[in-house]
Amino acid sequence: MVVEKETLQGLTLSCKHQVFIFMKGIRSALLLGSCEFSQSYLRTLLLSSPFEEMHVVTPPGPVFPLSSFAQKEKIPVHQIPDAGLKDWIIPTPSNGRVFDLGIVASFGYYIPKSVQEAFPNGMFNIHPSLLPKYRGSSPIETSILSGDTCVGASIILMNTKEIDAGDILKQVSIVGISIYLSDLQTRSADEPLETTRNRLATLSAQLTIELIKDVNCGAGIKPVSQAPIYDPEMHPKCYKIGHETSIFSPLQHTANQIYWRRLALTNRYTVECKFLTANGTKLKLKLMDATPGHVPMGIDPFDWTALTSNEYMGVSILESSTPGVAFFDKKQRRIWIKCKADTWITCGCFRIENKSVDLSASQLWGYGMANVDKIYFF
Repeated sequence: MVVEKETLQGLTLSCKHQVFIFMKGIRSALLLGSCEFSQSYLRTLLLSSPFEEMHVVTPPGPVFPLSSFAQKEKIPVHQIPDAGLKDWIIPTPSNGRVFDLGIVASFGYYIPKSVQEAFPNGMFNIHPSLLPKYRGSSPIETSILSGDTCVGASIILMNTKEIDAGDILKQVSIVGISIYLSDLQTRSADEPLETTRNRLATLSAQLTIELIKDVNCGAGIKPVSQAPIYDPEMHPKCYKIGHETSIFSPLQHTANQIYWRRLALTNRYTVECKFLTANGTKLKLKLMDATPGHVPMGIDPFDWTALTSNEYMGVSILESSTPGVAFFDKKQRRIWIKCKADTWITCGCFRIENKSVDLSASQLWGYGMANVDKIYFF
C-alpha cells in the first residue's frame, strides 16, 4: 500500500483499485439537525448508544422536532445564532476538548469550512437520496414528486467545496412511491411521506452505527464511491418546494403526477388547479382528496345512455379526448376529472381559494357543471 494523502479525517490509503479511509477513535459526536428526519435518525442511534457523549444543535427559532425529542432524552441542545455559523462558537463535550465527529442530518444551513475542520474526523452528512442524485434540501419530496420506484439515503464525508458532495461512505435503497399506488383505498395520504422519511432515517442511523464500529475497531472504511462527478443530466437536483409546486393542470399532468404532488406536499400545501364555473368565472380550486382512478366498473365510456343516467351525470365527455372535462359519480359522491394521457383523477372534497369551508362533490357540481362537453378544470 502507498500513502496517497493525509487528510483531516485521518489517513487515506490507496491500494491498486481500493481506497480506504482510516479515522481516529470516535467516542463523541455533535448532531446538527432540525426536522422529523433528524429526530427519527437520533431515535435509532440511541437504541445502540454508539457514542459516550452526544449533543444536538438546531437552527435558531422555535422548538424543532429534533430538539424536543433530545430534551426528553436528556441530551444537551444548542442553537446557532441568528447570524448563522460564520462566527459560531462550537459547543464542547464534558472533557472540554472537541467532539470527535460532526453529523449533519437535515440541518438546512451551509456548513462553512471553519466548522467542518473543527472536528478531528470531519463531518458525516446524512442525506436522504441516492447521491449524487437529488442534491439539495428536499430529496424525499422530490423523489415522491418524481414517482421514483427506488429511493435511498447516503452517508458522505462532507467537503468544503460543494454541498452534498464528497466520498460516499454508505448507501441504502428501498422501494419508492409505486408501492403506494397499488392500494390507495387503505392508505392515508400522509403515509408515503412519513413512511419513506422514517425508514430512510432509521436505515441511515443503522449504517452510521456500522461505520462507527468499523472505525473504533481499527477497520478502514471503503467508500461506496469517491466524490462522484456531478452530471446535471444524470443527477437532477431537488425541486424547490413552495406553493407553486402544488399547482397543476389536468391538461399538462397525468393523474399519478397530480397524486404524487399531493403525497409529497402533505401537511404543507394542497394541490390546486383552475376551475371554470357555469357563468364563466375562473376560480382557483383546491382538491382536498385527489386520487387516481379508473372509470367506474360497468361503465362503458362509449355508451351515452349509461353515462347520462341518474348515476353518472354529464358524462358524454368520456367520449372526448380533451383533458379537463369532468363527470359526477352519484354512487361514490365524487367528481371524476380527465387528465393528460387518458388518465383520471377523482375527488370528493374541494375548497375555493381564500375560503375556509369545504365543498362536497355534489355541491361543486351544483355550480352548473351538468353542461356536457365543457372543460371545467384547467
